[in-house]
Amino acid sequence: MRIDRLYFEHFRNLKTQHVDPSVGINVIWGENGQGKTNLLEGIYLFAHLKSFRGAGNVDLIHAQWDNARIVATVNRSRVLRQLDLKIRTNGRSFLLDGKKPRPVESLLEALRAILFAPDELYPLRTLPSARRNLIDRGIFQRDPSYLARAIEYDRVLKQRNRLLRERAGTDQIHPWTEQLIQSGAKIRQARQVFIDELQPHLREVHELLSGEREVVELFYPVVAANIQQHEDLLAAELHDGEQREMRLGLTCAGPHRDNPVFAMNGVAVRYVASQGQWRTLILSFKIALMYLLHERIGAWPVLLFDDMSAELDASRQERLFSLLADCKAQVFVTTTDPQPFLRFRDAAIHPLHMTAGEIHPG
Repeated sequence: MRIDRLYFEHFRNLKTQHVDPSVGINVIWGENGQGKTNLLEGIYLFAHLKSFRGAGNVDLIHAQWDNARIVATVNRSRVLRQLDLKIRTNGRSFLLDGKKPRPVESLLEALRAILFAPDELYPLRTLPSARRNLIDRGIFQRDPSYLARAIEYDRVLKQRNRLLRERAGTDQIHPWTEQLIQSGAKIRQARQVFIDELQPHLREVHELLSGEREVVELFYPVVAANIQQHEDLLAAELHDGEQREMRLGLTCAGPHRDNPVFAMNGVAVRYVASQGQWRTLILSFKIALMYLLHERIGAWPVLLFDDMSAELDASRQERLFSLLADCKAQVFVTTTDPQPFLRFRDAAIHPLHMTAGEIHPG
């Protein structure tokens, strides 16, 4: 899977232009504030249907215009698909090969893209919600139908929380509790299956990047043998916390409260890892996801690495680019200094210079 052509029109500060990425590692370099991350954001929008910066429509449109457009030509096994995104201040519309995608999951299947960005490092280290979202995004990439399950759980959770806040009676809350148990068990089971599949890739990639000095694992707090056991466990958690829920007016148990934990050499990472080790671990997660997707869907996803200049020492950089050179994934890297990347002659490096929203080869 690769992007053969990109077209930007009034998207953030990017000039109206076509960009023809190369098959290997595209190093997008330039000074800060020139638009490098904007290009990655445009690709990410197609693969995830939202901005990784949490940007609204107004933020995505150049200040002098009231609309923007991005078009991507995606090549998968020589089958070309055209993805077209139009952004207005009051909404967005996606087209796939000139037609509205039905269901929306068909758009997610057309382009898989995995992002590593430094802004996500601190939230992932400190917030269980960020680690849950990391896992959920991985599941979306592997199985786009998971989106519908996540939306359903969120709908049930909001309704149940509303009834708890209103101090509704047990007879009103009970049907929503049953729905929450059924929906929540599916979410937990999907997360457990995903982690089980990812774990061998995560260990292998991280051992390689760390020079075999570190062994990492990802633990999910609720493990069950089957969906019925997941339902029974969640039902017991909700029953045990019933009085607390009525007092606080919110649902205190479920997949929206679970705390996945990364461990390094048997110890929770937040207690032992340096910033460089933590950065390497999250890089390992993203690359492990790349291998898992290739294994499951038979295609390499596109990799997006934002600001790869910081906090990776030369030896880890070398091991990373050696790994990327061995796979067939198309990569987009942004950096202020291309020189560290250009020394990896074994990798297919293609520099692209970004200045004032315009991109040129070189």
